[in-house]
Amino acid sequence: AEMKLVLLAALVAVCVAQQAGPTAVATGNVDYSPQSLYLGKQSVGNFACRVDTVTVTLDDAGEEDKVVITTEDLTASLSQTASLEWAHVNQFFFASLDGRNAEKNLGTGGGDLGEFIQGLVAYTKVTGVQLSQEEVDDLLATYLTIMTRSKFFYETDERAYRKLAIATGCQNLEIATLADKRKKADILNKLSGDDMADFIGDPYIRFLASNAEQLGINRNIVGMGLKAFHTNLWKKNANANKLCYTMVTGRSDPKALIHVKTPGYCVDQGLAPLISPQTCAGQVMIEHTDAVKLYRRELVQLFSRPGDNPQDILAEFNTVAQTNLEKFWETYSGLPSFTVTFSNSA
Repeated sequence: AEMKLVLLAALVAVCVAQQAGPTAVATGNVDYSPQSLYLGKQSVGNFACRVDTVTVTLDDAGEEDKVVITTEDLTASLSQTASLEWAHVNQFFFASLDGRNAEKNLGTGGGDLGEFIQGLVAYTKVTGVQLSQEEVDDLLATYLTIMTRSKFFYETDERAYRKLAIATGCQNLEIATLADKRKKADILNKLSGDDMADFIGDPYIRFLASNAEQLGINRNIVGMGLKAFHTNLWKKNANANKLCYTMVTGRSDPKALIHVKTPGYCVDQGLAPLISPQTCAGQVMIEHTDAVKLYRRELVQLFSRPGDNPQDILAEFNTVAQTNLEKFWETYSGLPSFTVTFSNSA
């Protein structure tokens, strides 16, 4: 029989960032930029970093027969800089690179949870500390308590969710409301066992789990991060409500990888542009190169203990994440990659 997938609000969350209150453009004999005029018409979300130019750089041309997105396509798509939507990085979640998510997002490998996992990898590499599952659970719980962002993101897909339901003998699995302790234990075991990759819908986190040895990372940490997410989801407290468990459908079929870069003054304000990974030419993977480093700093502060060197941990964190992303993109052989840089001409 066709398995019924019940997508509850806590399972497939509408992850909306908190928006700023209304403001207005002052009147008078002032020559306002198109961006200022646009923002003045908005009742909410009318904050922005001042940019008026977009430059698209082709980093890797890919193979001619696989290229469907060009620099001209991206320039045309993102040229309306005045109407860009912006997010406060410390208030908005990071979604997965996965192009199946149609929303305008901040993107990074594995979303919030992917960064959390890679942060743990970097921390243990630098300090030599061996973390227990309970410690990882507590670290995530602490972050959920103190974070200023509205949601903490993790993505699965319909295929992985279905496989998890079948493997745990729960055809009508409603993971967010699961009460059976034995079923919970089964799920945690599947998400940390030898075949954990089969039950991970996020393509980037699945890549980490499948290639841990080649990447030089401790595979157990991937499972510990996944278990921590689900353990906190089942606590039914205020922190659980902050977890954004999203399911995407269809086949992952990215046509390009796009690195998004913003001026230093945007980063200093904690602002980054929200961009949809779905274009007229197909799915793309969006990685906010500058913005995600702000999130990494938060995680390093969370992980660090007295006597640790946070700068060393952060440097390793950035190296681990960059290396993993490069290796991940190599699995999409022949596809192009671009850097999109926003700036202000004034």
